[in-house]
Amino acid sequence: MMKWKNSSQKKLKEVVTANELIKTNLSNIMEQKFRIVVIKLISWFEKSIEDSRESIATEIKGLRNRHKELKNAINEVQNKMEAAIAWIEEAEERMGELDGKIMKKEEAEIKRDKNSK
Repeated sequence: MMKWKNSSQKKLKEVVTANELIKTNLSNIMEQKFRIVVIKLISWFEKSIEDSRESIATEIKGLRNRHKELKNAINEVQNKMEAAIAWIEEAEERMGELDGKIMKKEEAEIKRDKNSK
């Protein structure tokens, strides 16, 4: 039900759907009734526009929330990738150190074998 702000519009409290207004034969009605129909149409359009605005605002809010969630998820993945890269680099350094130790041990064994012969 629509609420009207001034007293002249209080007479127009009837709720008329858009379909009823469209079906009204405008050529057969009097000027006052025509004005009533036009005012009702305008009110209906205003309400429709307001409803659309509200639904769009709700949708935008939802999209912003999803955007934040996606951004957080991307940051989390990026942080995990950086940690994994650091772990891989550390492992490669350790492998290089172990390769160096192995080579030193092999060289020492070769020297021992030569010295023992």
